[in-house]
Amino acid sequence: MINRRQFLRRGALTGGAAALASLGIDPRRAFADVSPGDLRFLFVFAPGGWDPLTVFAPMFGSGSVDMEAEAQTGTAGGIPFVDHEGRPSVRAFFEAWHESTLLLNGISVRSLSHEISTSMVISGSSGTDAPDWATRLASAQQAEFTLPHLVLGGPAQAGDLGTAVARTGAMGQLDGLLSGEILENGDRYDGRPSLPAEHVIDAYMARRAAGRVLGARDALETARTADFQASLERTRALKDRRQDMEFVPGFDLLSQADAALEALSLGIARCASVAHPATWDTHANNAQQSDLFEDLFGTLAQVMERMAARPGSTGGSQLDETVMVVLSEMGRTPKLNGALGRDHWPYTSAMLVGPGLSGDRVVGGWDERYYGLGVDRASGEISESADLLGTDSLGATILALAGLDPASDLPGAEAIAGVLA
Repeated sequence: MINRRQFLRRGALTGGAAALASLGIDPRRAFADVSPGDLRFLFVFAPGGWDPLTVFAPMFGSGSVDMEAEAQTGTAGGIPFVDHEGRPSVRAFFEAWHESTLLLNGISVRSLSHEISTSMVISGSSGTDAPDWATRLASAQQAEFTLPHLVLGGPAQAGDLGTAVARTGAMGQLDGLLSGEILENGDRYDGRPSLPAEHVIDAYMARRAAGRVLGARDALETARTADFQASLERTRALKDRRQDMEFVPGFDLLSQADAALEALSLGIARCASVAHPATWDTHANNAQQSDLFEDLFGTLAQVMERMAARPGSTGGSQLDETVMVVLSEMGRTPKLNGALGRDHWPYTSAMLVGPGLSGDRVVGGWDERYYGLGVDRASGEISESADLLGTDSLGATILALAGLDPASDLPGAEAIAGVLA
């Protein structure tokens, strides 16, 4: 097995596809036939607002945009990108996975606020009470998974679907709850209950929950008690599987992703969310974005490699059934400021990689002033008469990819039908 440095070096010298071929992985092969309902989703978030001009938006020749002096337009299949010798991992990733990759450019988040933009890009709403895309997907199959949406890092909004979401906790609180170790950190610790006593407690709680459901006095109480009962059942199921995996990921992106892939593979979760550990809010020294993207894409390449090598639940590999959605809450201004940084900009990009997509393609784009362009939802082509590409269409597309009807959750939002394979 070659290590990361060897993989990236080989990718830089001979192309990402050649590096994968040396591992026996052919990224050009067709995905196994997986139904939308069997798809799993890995959401990757870059907090702080990334700069699409560093990778996704080759705006060379526009007088309104400051581009890196030593950068140039690179092309991998049908995907143009910003290429630079300092970012070999970006080039290697696109060369290896362009056929599976869909870029969405010029997405309007309609805000310059981190909080509002984050909510917009993960849920399509400016408020924090709307469930995010991962939670909506997970909730649709909530009964089939112990932790339908597992959050190992990054933002998450449960809305009224809280029983579908579980956080591991920054300090491994979920694992501590399952093992009982968290009891030792309380103000008063009288020892853990014995295993027989624990079974008695679990049985008592189950009877109480069932009784509350039967005795509910109105629809709201029925819903709340049913949610509580479902949570107890998932808790017992999770305790039975606590030897299968540990919910104590490291802070780095690859450690989070490894735990996420394990949970997806074991059928514990349908969706998992992770986050890059750095802050991408480069108001000063925007050159930092280059190293951030290099690290991000180097890790994403490892994630793809590991999914390709891991058996899936439907007969192929985990790669055949997993869609990776890579997001940041906003973009950055076309012009550098006095500190050689870039400030907040309400147009951004997103990257989707995996099955069910018409990959090797860029949808959307930018005008000369670096504003987003209208996109025809039926074809995915740029159109002057079409509306801007908004976060609602991003979410509707993800929901449609999973076989859900976006109209039920996102009235008025249109999926980009032209990108669905």
